[in-house]
Amino acid sequence: MMKKFLALGLALVMAGVFAGCGNEEPEAERDLNSQTDDLAADEEVVVTEPEVIIDDSDFSGQGITDEMLAEMIESGEIPADVTRLVLNDNEISDLSPLAELTELVELNLARNFIGDLSPLAKLTKLEYLFLEQNLIEDVSPLLGLLEMQRLNLTANQVDEDDIRELLEVLQCEIMS
Repeated sequence: MMKKFLALGLALVMAGVFAGCGNEEPEAERDLNSQTDDLAADEEVVVTEPEVIIDDSDFSGQGITDEMLAEMIESGEIPADVTRLVLNDNEISDLSPLAELTELVELNLARNFIGDLSPLAKLTKLEYLFLEQNLIEDVSPLLGLLEMQRLNLTANQVDEDDIRELLEVLQCEIMS
C-alpha cells in the first residue's frame, strides 16, 4: 500500500510539473486521478522519466578517414541536424562532407590533416571552431562566419596579417 501511495504522489508531482503547476487542477492531473482510482490495491504505478535527447556526436580519436567521414554523414550516423561535432585526433583532410551540416554550432577538428577550409564557409551558425594542429595556411573561408565566438588556430601555418583580419571581421576570441 505504501508503494502505491509513494508512486501515486510522485506521479502527481510529475504531472503537476509538466502541466504548469497552476491553481486549477490541470487536465493531465485529472486524467491521472481518474486512472489511479481504478487501480487495485496491489497494483503499482510506474512513472518513467522523460527521454532526454543529447545533441552531441563525439568521434574523437577513432581513426576516421575522409571516406569514413563521408559514409558516416551519408548513412545518418552523423545526423544532418547535428549542432555539436567532435572529430579531433583523426585522419581527416577533406572537409567537403561537412558542408551539408549547416546546423553545426560547435565543431572540433583539432589534430587532423586539414589544409582547405573552404567547405566550412557554408556553416554560418558556427560559434566555436577548434582547428589547432592542422596544416592550415588560408583562413579566408572563415571570414563569413559572423556568429563565431571562439576560434582556435594554434599550431598552424597562418600568417599574422590573416589572423588580424579575422579578428577585425569576426570580433571573436582567436587563439593562434
